[in-house]
Amino acid sequence: MKFRLRDREYDLQAALERPTLLLLREMKIRTGYGMKAIRDMAPRFQKTMGAAEGLTDEQKEELFIEAMDDPDFLGVFIAMIWLARRHAGEQLSFDEAASFEFDELEMVADEQDPKEEVPEPAPVDVEAAAARPARSSTSRTSKRASSRTSS
Repeated sequence: MKFRLRDREYDLQAALERPTLLLLREMKIRTGYGMKAIRDMAPRFQKTMGAAEGLTDEQKEELFIEAMDDPDFLGVFIAMIWLARRHAGEQLSFDEAASFEFDELEMVADEQDPKEEVPEPAPVDVEAAAARPARSSTSRTSKRASSRTSS
């Protein structure tokens, strides 16, 4: 999950997967939210920010308005933005991280790896396989044994 803000792209997933202990501590102190709050809010965040499939535009807008009216959602949302920006090396306060016009924020769709097509195995003709004569393992063993004794 990534987002773009003022022509710079931030990797939120990387920030959430590999935060530093100091960033986690600072986030908890400054925001009151920790990794548990972010983890618990993640499904709602993804659904609200456009990852929900099968919803009408009206349903998506209603989800968004409802989320923007929830102080915990907003707090966790800002904390995630702050964490991603700090993870990217920006030195900014929690207030600075959230001081942008909302239309400057763009969620970036994750790139999906095209699934490699696995070829279907060729059908096996069981009758033809059964009709083939079986290979004898004794003839190979005796050849190896005779080549060892002749050297």
